[in-house]
Amino acid sequence: MKAANAVIVVLLSLVALRASALPLGNGYDLSLELTAINDYRSKGISQTLGDPAAQAGATLSTPFGLYAGVWGSSVDFGEGTQTRFEQDFYAGWYVPLSDDLSFDLGYIKYVYPKDSLFNQTATYGRLKFHGLELTAAYSDDLLGNQSNLYSYVAYELPLNEKTHLNLRYGLMDYKDDIIQSSSGKGRSRYDEWEVRLYRDYAGLTWSAGLVGTDLSRTECQSLTGYDDLCSANVLIGVSKSF
Repeated sequence: MKAANAVIVVLLSLVALRASALPLGNGYDLSLELTAINDYRSKGISQTLGDPAAQAGATLSTPFGLYAGVWGSSVDFGEGTQTRFEQDFYAGWYVPLSDDLSFDLGYIKYVYPKDSLFNQTATYGRLKFHGLELTAAYSDDLLGNQSNLYSYVAYELPLNEKTHLNLRYGLMDYKDDIIQSSSGKGRSRYDEWEVRLYRDYAGLTWSAGLVGTDLSRTECQSLTGYDDLCSANVLIGVSKSF
């Protein structure tokens, strides 16, 4: 796994350095991002069985605050699943209320080719004030019948002009008690968290941090089919933005 991680990081870094942004003008902007990371975590849980992932995204923003974009990542949900790719399509409206306060409302569709069971949509709202961020996303079709609400609070702390620290605490709440413990007791929600340090160097953004959940190994098994995808893990990544 370490060798594969190194290969992905090097290749993606070279691609990022050779890529170029597309200037649009008239208040329209196209932003691009390429990322390599040793473990793709979503809501605290690994989406790649703990293996590395390559990711890419593009967002088109307008002078009216409206935006739309696409984002993709390699995934692996294990035996019995065919999909190896996640495609996210999103659109929203960004409203700057003042120099320090902004609001963002949007819609996102998650698509997994060859495994439509995992497809879902979500509506989200995000409020930002200085470095503080409050976000909530509601989905009504996870696994066909599990509505859920994911919410988190995050804070970005600048350490200097090239380094900043991100802190996040989130709560995932399903409609039913689908999380089962070793005693047979079920629950519908779990907590997740992340601490990550970002550093700009050599034209790239490097990151290192720790992510995890409060799910036990048995609870993780009941939710994902594996018992080792929800515990704390070190994240190492590199990205290039335009």
